[in-house]
Amino acid sequence: MRATHTQKSILFCSGEIGNCGIGNVFCENERTITYFAVAEDVQRERDTPPEFRVQMRDVSKRVGEPATFDCQIQGQPRPEVYWTKDGQRLPESPRWKFITEDDHYTLLIYEVWSLVSL
Repeated sequence: MRATHTQKSILFCSGEIGNCGIGNVFCENERTITYFAVAEDVQRERDTPPEFRVQMRDVSKRVGEPATFDCQIQGQPRPEVYWTKDGQRLPESPRWKFITEDDHYTLLIYEVWSLVSL
């Protein structure tokens, strides 16, 4: 219970707001008793598993050309997204760039090399 003092009266309020943002509050002073039903206007995000919203596509490029790989992945909490080659996570490199904008993820390879030169 919380008391708020004003110049003319003391207002006592008690109540409870549940996890879903809905609840009840009762307020009274020496003259009136008031009941409020409260609903918070808050959208709470629920946990959702990661989901590919836009799938990756195969890309064919010639040696020396740039290559771009894009995908869109959503989830709550936001998933950790990283790029791999041969099962190994790609490190930062001057040969490519990782781009993240909201739930869009891009790997930009500046210049494709032949497998022999790797």
